[in-house]
Amino acid sequence: MTTPSERVRALHLGSELLVCIHADAAVAPQSRELAAALIDRFPNCQKWSAHTEVQPLPPSLAETEVIFEAGVLFESLAGVGRMGSETANLWRTVMRHYPGSKDGCRSPEQVWRLFRQDPFGRLT
Repeated sequence: MTTPSERVRALHLGSELLVCIHADAAVAPQSRELAAALIDRFPNCQKWSAHTEVQPLPPSLAETEVIFEAGVLFESLAGVGRMGSETANLWRTVMRHYPGSKDGCRSPEQVWRLFRQDPFGRLT
């Protein structure tokens, strides 16, 4: 189970992962270009963690669209040899709690709903 604070931490690290992917020569050029495009659009995570550790302020629907796109990129990099070791270590840390297909999130709207649930799955 992922707590709200763990999910927000994964988003913080997700923004760092985008930078690592963009700079990693071992990553395919197409993925590096996508990471570069997402870096500027990725939401500022400071406002979420500043709200509260127990129930962070959820992202807007527009922000979850970028979060979802980054998650699709992250999931596409799964597998050995698609990134350097430093990027791979950060990727493993991020993917532990980053919202994605393992959570049933197959659209930005599902990511948005995920952030509006309490730890017991109830919408807040």
